[in-house]
Amino acid sequence: MNSILQKVSLCCLLMILGNAVIAQSYDITSPDATLKVSLKVSDDLALSISKDDQVLLDRIAVGLTTDTRSFSRGKVIGKPKTKSVDERIKPIYGIRSEIPDVYSEMKVRFRWFDLDIRVYNDGFGYRFVSKDKRAKVVQDELLSFQTSPDAEAFFTFPRSGTFVDTYEDMYRQRKISAMPADSIIYLPALLKVDGYNLVFSEADVVNYPHLYWQKVSGSTSTIRGTNPKYPLRLEPGGHENRHFEVPERADYIAKINGRRNFPWRIFSISKEDKGLLANDIVYRFSKPATDDFSWVQPGKVAWDWWSDLNLKHVPFKAGVNTATYKYYVDFAAKYGLEYINLDEGWSALRDLTDLSPEVDVKEVIRYADEKGIKVFLWCMAMPLERQMNEVLPVFEEWGVAGLKVDFMDRDDQQMVEFYYDLAKKAAEHKLLINFHGAYKPTGMYREFPNVVNHEAVRGLEYNKFFRPEGTSPEYAVTIPYVRAMAGYMDYTPGALTNARKQDFLVSFSRPMSQGTRAHQVAMYVMLFGPLQMLSDTPTGYEEDQKTVEFISKIPTDWDESVPLQGEVGEYAVMARRSGDSWYISAMTDWTARDLKISLSFLPAGQYNVTIFKDGINADRQAEDYEVVDRGFAHDDVIDVHLAPGGGFTAIIEKAQ
Repeated sequence: MNSILQKVSLCCLLMILGNAVIAQSYDITSPDATLKVSLKVSDDLALSISKDDQVLLDRIAVGLTTDTRSFSRGKVIGKPKTKSVDERIKPIYGIRSEIPDVYSEMKVRFRWFDLDIRVYNDGFGYRFVSKDKRAKVVQDELLSFQTSPDAEAFFTFPRSGTFVDTYEDMYRQRKISAMPADSIIYLPALLKVDGYNLVFSEADVVNYPHLYWQKVSGSTSTIRGTNPKYPLRLEPGGHENRHFEVPERADYIAKINGRRNFPWRIFSISKEDKGLLANDIVYRFSKPATDDFSWVQPGKVAWDWWSDLNLKHVPFKAGVNTATYKYYVDFAAKYGLEYINLDEGWSALRDLTDLSPEVDVKEVIRYADEKGIKVFLWCMAMPLERQMNEVLPVFEEWGVAGLKVDFMDRDDQQMVEFYYDLAKKAAEHKLLINFHGAYKPTGMYREFPNVVNHEAVRGLEYNKFFRPEGTSPEYAVTIPYVRAMAGYMDYTPGALTNARKQDFLVSFSRPMSQGTRAHQVAMYVMLFGPLQMLSDTPTGYEEDQKTVEFISKIPTDWDESVPLQGEVGEYAVMARRSGDSWYISAMTDWTARDLKISLSFLPAGQYNVTIFKDGINADRQAEDYEVVDRGFAHDDVIDVHLAPGGGFTAIIEKAQ
């Protein structure tokens, strides 16, 4: 009897073991061996992160579920493939002209999918790769981890509380335990864990919805991922019905056709806050371009909409008309700007072929070309999607340089498809694209460098219409650490009417900025945007030529970027190089600061430095500034005083 029971027990045990997934672990380390990522394969897939032998997150559950397969468990096939890469990326434009692309990578193979893990010295990413040829729907994506309830987070979430929004709200700084449960949170998001900064974002999001975070209800410290479901029905909504609402969604997030790479999910890791500045990890994870984009030209733009076309002392009626835009062309040519922008009004709002009789667009383009200036046209995404194949060849024939496309306001799979369709077709017609009312960048501009900027930021426009707070210096010294992790941003700086916190007023037609004039100027170096707006009125700039002449000397494309100092949400100091010239930017929140900025990053030698700084009375009159020329050596230290909401910019050139 005992013998029979032993045989039965042994058979049961063998059956259990045969159906169980034996736990397996695989490690991969960064090239400098300071960052380790461990994958544990058992009943699910889980990653852990260690930096300098300190565990930062010990269990990140990951996976995908489709209608035919689960990419959340399985038997590993063979030994994982590993490789080490040491290459250089040379972007057409960016925050550096050469990007070291140095990483370790491991591919873990399963029957129906692979899991790729790539580890840099400053972060890591993972992605799923589908090997199943059949078309399928992705029902859900799994991302879940737990951290300390006392971990600090910097995050923002949609005011709408839905997946129809534009990444344009203020950042909150709270402990994880105080984050609102179930509210969807935009990426990038920053966690401070055990003395380290972890910024989570994503890259190479193609034909797939974007990812958000949620804090799990009933938990003090569990975060999970979530995606907008696939739209089944659209209807006009929002401001003046300018975008599409989604009244009905499917129970799945995406439709996919057979084999494909899924997006990279990325953690960037830094001990110091300043290590988050000038981080291009999303770009490194993104797909490279395969076509020739040598025709793409970054530059600065004379922008019409923010100042409400408020020209003065001119012999014509200012407004959306040919004479006004020719004046903008003359202004751009005088100060070496590359572009002007024609915002709302040159065509009917919902028909891009119905041109305004007040604006001779082709004549403006002809006149601009004569002066060496190129023209951007604003339009809404809604009519452009419908008329794309009709109007893009016409715009190319007219000589339009690019389109500023607005009111997308979503990042579900359908909208992501629109972005890529437009980028590809615009490139075929040598047209640049600047996305407004947009989702965050995810490295698209590596594959399509003609996409020269994204908004996805609470920019200067909020001082025109969003009562009572507008946008603030605190926000301006948070986004270089968090939002900028995703890539470039069109904040649209350059306001000439500047106000202290207690003096600030919202005005649509006569807008102002919060913080000092020097704070606005410093944004041109601090906030990377290959297409950078001068937002205020040309006649205003001409009345203050010191400001516009200084701004006109600041490039929008950089050869090198060196973070110098800073604390998230408090202040930031950055140095950037273009050619042989260096540029320093310092910005602060509403706290006055005295900083010492070492010039030790400069090559040995003597330098001529032009400084645009807060004036002695900037704490009382925010428009007060001073321009100073001085000589410095590479081993000198510059003493900088920042007024509340203040700024500092230096242009540094080698002495002859």
